[in-house]
Amino acid sequence: YMGKRRDNTWLKAFFLARIVARRPAPPVERWAEHHVERTLATGLRPGAVAEIARLRASGVRLVLASASPDVYVPILARRLGFDDVICTHAQRGADGRWTGVLEGGNCIGEEKLRRVALTLGAMSAELA
Repeated sequence: YMGKRRDNTWLKAFFLARIVARRPAPPVERWAEHHVERTLATGLRPGAVAEIARLRASGVRLVLASASPDVYVPILARRLGFDDVICTHAQRGADGRWTGVLEGGNCIGEEKLRRVALTLGAMSAELA
């Protein structure tokens, strides 16, 4: 990846395959909660939480679009008060364990734009 011979999708799949694949959900979910706590404490831009709260209070429907995996993004979105989440999906098997495979592709670039457009279209249809 660092030598530019692999892309972000490869790196994400590599991470999922090595870190979460075949692991039961509870320990991964505990790690995800810890990661979100750390992100909320030190990983957000100054003023971000206040701006999100301001927008939420104004009645705006908040959609978090991230290329990061759903191992932790939905937790972060919920903690920040987002209404909808668009992110990369990590496949889970019938037993609830992650398989290490990206489901539906990496939510980055054009794929992220496509998913945002689909979500906005669905939101518009709800209002009609």
